[in-house]
Amino acid sequence: MTDSAKIIELLDKIGDKIIEEKEFLTELDKPIGDCDHGINMARGFGEVKKKLPGMADSGLGTIFKTTGMTLVSTVGGSAGPLYGTMIGGLSDPLSGSDAIDSEGLKAMLEGCLAAMEDITTARTG
Repeated sequence: MTDSAKIIELLDKIGDKIIEEKEFLTELDKPIGDCDHGINMARGFGEVKKKLPGMADSGLGTIFKTTGMTLVSTVGGSAGPLYGTMIGGLSDPLSGSDAIDSEGLKAMLEGCLAAMEDITTARTG
């Protein structure tokens, strides 16, 4: 099982890595984008990292929802809504939960898929 403290730790490490690799992510964006993906994602996860300590006593749903909303509001272009909605979609099945087991993980992934289908034309199959 995974609990809130582990998820906060994981999100903090993801943020560290994205910030560390922002130049590389921006380089990857050059051939097909406008060379700002790494900068935008680093900015978004920098804001997420600032909020993580205040979520120590929060449930898993709140942690994922706050993370998603933060990314939507701070990451520019299409990446903010896509990543923010994806992570926010993990939150709905976790309302009131303080741990994730295998059934919870399945529900989270289904919630993420439903959230992405709501804002894109992507469909299973």
